[in-house]
Amino acid sequence: MKIFKIPDRIAAYIFDMDGTLYTNPEYLRFQIDALIQRLALLRGMGFEAMNQKIAAYREDWTRNHDGQQISLGNVFKAFGISIEQSIRWREELYEPGRYLTADPKLRETLTGLQAKLAVVTNNPVLIARKTLAVLGVEDCFSAVVGLDTCLESKPHEAHFFKATTL
Repeated sequence: MKIFKIPDRIAAYIFDMDGTLYTNPEYLRFQIDALIQRLALLRGMGFEAMNQKIAAYREDWTRNHDGQQISLGNVFKAFGISIEQSIRWREELYEPGRYLTADPKLRETLTGLQAKLAVVTNNPVLIARKTLAVLGVEDCFSAVVGLDTCLESKPHEAHFFKATTL
C-alpha cells in the first residue's frame, strides 16, 4: 500500500465516472450486459453462456492475482477483443441520456470544490462527455480521460498521469 500526504490545499480532484459521479444501477448493468451480448453474438453463443464464461474467467483471474479485480475491457482482451474494438462497441451501444438526467446537487457540490476537476473512466471520452452533459456538469471538468485516451483500462496509472497534464 502506498501512503500519500494530503496537502493543505487540494489543487485538483480526479473522479471516476460510472457509479461515482452518478448512481444508476440499471445503466451500469446495461453497460456490462450490452458488451457481453455483443461478444456472445460475435461468438455465436447465447448471452447466459457468454456471461458464465466471463464470470468464470474473472473468478479465476482474481484467484490468481491476490484478490485483485480485472476490468471488463481487460477481460475482453483475453477473449480476443481489442481495446479499440471495445471502444467502438461502447460508442455504438451506450446512450447515457436514456438513463440519466441533470443532477443539480452534483453540480452544486462540484462547483463548490474550488479546484481543477478531472474524470477518468473505462468508457471512451465521447461517452464520458455525453454523460457529463446529461448530468449538467460538463463545464465543471477541465480534463476527461477515457479508455481511448491511453488504450488501457483503469486502474492503469496512465489515466491518472494524463488527467494531471490536461
